[in-house]
Amino acid sequence: MGTSVNHPSPKTTSWRAASLGYQCDDIPADRVAKEIWRAATTQDFSMPSAIASQTVFRCHEILKSAKSISDAIQRVTADLVETKNNSIIAEFAKRAIPAAFSTPDHAREWRARFFGQLTDYLVSRDIPGYVGENYRSKSIREATTFKTELVKKVTSTVRGIELEPSDFTSWQEFVRISTDTLSGVTR
Repeated sequence: MGTSVNHPSPKTTSWRAASLGYQCDDIPADRVAKEIWRAATTQDFSMPSAIASQTVFRCHEILKSAKSISDAIQRVTADLVETKNNSIIAEFAKRAIPAAFSTPDHAREWRARFFGQLTDYLVSRDIPGYVGENYRSKSIREATTFKTELVKKVTSTVRGIELEPSDFTSWQEFVRISTDTLSGVTR
């Protein structure tokens, strides 16, 4: 029998700003998603570099040439074993593979679903502590619905990014554009 421990986001200024979206229902979901990604990319410097890593780029490249879901998962898993580079970010990359095959453009859909998986994780760390009469989500069902809404917004945003990464440098650029767009940063 396994156990699970909830590890909430750090108590930093950026994460406190993000948590206001779980508390106040007058803050639009788009804004909540931006605050979550702003906190994730400014306070946790390892997340953007892990997303932009060679490991995740190889997942992307494998997916582009995979013939099926099982082929993609087997090849990604073999690559992670061979390179000894498995991580929680790589696991989210693998989780996005099945949904990527729901459209003809597997790579674009995988990128969108991958960022959706990351968002699901970020929201899941904190939202359980913000359910009840004094919060935006009055019940677990409402919290789940809100989390789904945030994931859909992020997925849609990333799906709309036109850059098609063709090499590692363009993958890094895609990640920068995606995280900037999701966090509302303009350069």
